[in-house]
Amino acid sequence: MRRKKPISVLGYDNYRLYLEDMYHHLKKTRRGFSYRAFSAMAGLTSPNFLKLVIMGDRNLGQDSVERCAEALDLTKKEHEYFRVLVSFNQARTTEEKNCYVEKLRKFRPTKEVRRLEKRHHQFCSHWYIPVIREMVDLQEFRPDPAWIASRINPPIRKSEAKQALHILEDLGILLLEHGTYRKRERSLSTGDEVQSVLAKNLLHQMIQLGCEALDRVPSEQRDISALTLSITQAQFEAIKRRIQLFRKEILQLATTEDRTDKIYQFNFQFFPLLRDPAEVVVTAEEPATPERTEDTDDATS
Repeated sequence: MRRKKPISVLGYDNYRLYLEDMYHHLKKTRRGFSYRAFSAMAGLTSPNFLKLVIMGDRNLGQDSVERCAEALDLTKKEHEYFRVLVSFNQARTTEEKNCYVEKLRKFRPTKEVRRLEKRHHQFCSHWYIPVIREMVDLQEFRPDPAWIASRINPPIRKSEAKQALHILEDLGILLLEHGTYRKRERSLSTGDEVQSVLAKNLLHQMIQLGCEALDRVPSEQRDISALTLSITQAQFEAIKRRIQLFRKEILQLATTEDRTDKIYQFNFQFFPLLRDPAEVVVTAEEPATPERTEDTDDATS
């Protein structure tokens, strides 16, 4: 009978984080354990290959997946889950990811699903939690709740900043090293489609902050604009694809510097202003005046 593992791959939605946690666990329990030993254990010739994989600089190929699963002594179920998880994380298109998501859901026990949902709930519970995650890249960052609370706009309480740091550390999103914090992953994103109710709650908060910024933030420190468009279904799909690509470009641009001096929120909104024809109920009211296409930018005010 197999001994129960201290870390189960079934509780992860990112295989790189799983490998990193396994590495740190083995380093604590095996004297002299290193990335070189980790790679050798998996039968990989490059001593730093798994380190590069964990950092996101390399991907696992099919052969490497099998070697890692065998080295980590995964059960048949864990082995298959790990294989699908790698494919999910390395998928390039939304269609591919959606396909693998459905496969992953079939593997997870109910208690693991609840644990992951709790993790997402905690991270999405307050708008300032992801803000504090980004603050650790500031050149003058201090791991002091009072300092953090004083810098955030709109202001939060010291107790809220302290609780946010605890949550980020507890979830493994921030790591405490040499008296300060660093990000475990360079970037986080909700993805092309926001399905989770928890993530939607966070978006509601961020959109509300954007509304408040119209009055709270001077125009020279922000860029808030709007377009009202008359388009076809084909144009809608083309615009949506461009928004998704643009978001990824912005994310890539924003992760090129190790140290920063500002924190900004970038919201993307693109939604219909007409009902679906099948839902329309004709009334005897006067028809509304046709609206013209407008380009509105408050920066001119």
